[in-house]
Amino acid sequence: MPSESPAVPAQTEKPQHYLYLKEFRTQQCPLFLQHKCTQHRPFTCFHWHFMNQRRRRPIRKRDGTFNYSPDVYCTKYDDTNGLCPDGDECPFLHRTAGDTERRYHLRYYKTGTCVYETDSKGNCVKNGPHCAFAHGAHDLRPPIYDIRELQTIETPDLKASLSSSSGTPSSLEKDKILAEDPKWNDTNFVLANYKTEPCKRPPRLCRQGYACPSFHNTRDRRRSPKKCKYRSTPCPNVKHGDDWGDPTQCENGDNCAYCHTRTEQQFHPEIYKSTKCNDMVQTGYCPRGPFCAFAHVEHRELDKDEVNSLSSSLSAGIPTSGFGAQSIPIGIPGGIQRGSIGSLSQSPPSPFGSFSHSLLTGNQKHESGEQNLSLLGYHNHNKFSDLNSMSPRSGPGGPHSPLYSSSNLSNSSQGADMQKLREEFQHYKTRQEHWEQAYSQAKSACEAWKREAEESLRKAKSAEEEKAQAFKQRDEVGRISKMQLDLEKYGGGSNSVRLLHQVNEIETIPIPQLRQIQQQLRMDVDKLEKVIVYQQNMKCIMCQDRKRTVTCSPCNHRVLCDTCVSKSTDCPMCHVQRTNYRL
Repeated sequence: MPSESPAVPAQTEKPQHYLYLKEFRTQQCPLFLQHKCTQHRPFTCFHWHFMNQRRRRPIRKRDGTFNYSPDVYCTKYDDTNGLCPDGDECPFLHRTAGDTERRYHLRYYKTGTCVYETDSKGNCVKNGPHCAFAHGAHDLRPPIYDIRELQTIETPDLKASLSSSSGTPSSLEKDKILAEDPKWNDTNFVLANYKTEPCKRPPRLCRQGYACPSFHNTRDRRRSPKKCKYRSTPCPNVKHGDDWGDPTQCENGDNCAYCHTRTEQQFHPEIYKSTKCNDMVQTGYCPRGPFCAFAHVEHRELDKDEVNSLSSSLSAGIPTSGFGAQSIPIGIPGGIQRGSIGSLSQSPPSPFGSFSHSLLTGNQKHESGEQNLSLLGYHNHNKFSDLNSMSPRSGPGGPHSPLYSSSNLSNSSQGADMQKLREEFQHYKTRQEHWEQAYSQAKSACEAWKREAEESLRKAKSAEEEKAQAFKQRDEVGRISKMQLDLEKYGGGSNSVRLLHQVNEIETIPIPQLRQIQQQLRMDVDKLEKVIVYQQNMKCIMCQDRKRTVTCSPCNHRVLCDTCVSKSTDCPMCHVQRTNYRL
């Protein structure tokens, strides 16, 4: 981003970097105001939706200072509503959602390499398309420093390191820690103490990343391999898929035999420095320095150094003779370099010419040259005794005749073969132990999955039983409801009959309920009277069973049925002599 100060040299930014530094989350999303933004959940919009997501544009003033500090947070800022009493003129950092003001500041944006990979679209798998860290050397940008920060760099060494390094805040923090305590430059010290003690500095004054050798939370903590014995495989109760969960989810706690955090796995003695550092391969520089869990040196270079130290140890341990002015190992020509491993396998006059090259290189990462020499002495004790007591002899071959007979050479070759077999046996034994550990881990995971499957089956069975019970209760309720409807139907739609059967319980019923029963009975009586009147008007007056079907003459009263008309000679209604009737 161009500087406002003509005295400070302007830094040319890439278009993508300039766009994010200038406009990212500085304006409100217009689509969100219309409720049309599709990037609200999850929130991945380039613009801000709420005030606590709003970010101020960072600017370097004419005096070389920033319009707000990239490190010191404002104590007045309310992160719930995004308001500050000092407004946009506040000289301190606002803790916005996602800490965007600090991450996308001129001082820090894209100055460090992201530890996560990218997907098929080129986006960060963890932070999404707006990742504030660089993905590759082409994405890195040099930081823009405050004038006061530049003034603090006074010594030439700091200037040189600043110009040679990426200048990230974490690398500066790392250099400061290494300068204060040089013990962190020792790989063994890092392996034993990195992230094992809590950080004593306030959170705002600590970077809280790899640059701090102390842990800040349970996810960052690492159990000391000296105090706690655990394997390099992750704990199935903590790691689910690719994500590491909370270590407190493990019931075994610090006594668990598996890794609880990514730091514990990367800095485990079995994995530590076992793979190449990606930053060293791509850029030739790693900002993590001694705090990096990956190898910065080729394995062949390490093997070469160990071979040289082994050969020099062998040369120093073999007695020398006083042939000529130079004192060299017995049987090794003086023209061959002392520390060369090729001299042990390519010099025919040497009594060690029959030694296999694998004797020197088979297990150098676990044994030193002195240990190999002691193993050789164990198998060929009498040969080295002869070697220690040897002196130049005269004979048919002259003073340079072979020091060992053919039987001695064959015994020496047998000892070398035995040593080679021992090393191969140890190698296969180590591999077997690794396989057993992997099998044990897989077995534990399978047992955990089996328990989960059994628990799921049990829950499913219980759910089926509850479902069947619910269906049964539903059928019972439906059957009871149907019976009640039938009862009401046959009882004339009233509960009067049932109430009348319970007359003996009237004295125990409260008065309000008695009044309610009385009202119900009155309604039932009215209904009964209406039904009785209706039935009387429709049924025969004499039998009161069959319907009226006969009309009497001359009164025209329809009060008799066809059965009872023959039993009477007059009209039952008016008692007039009936002369005739019609159906």
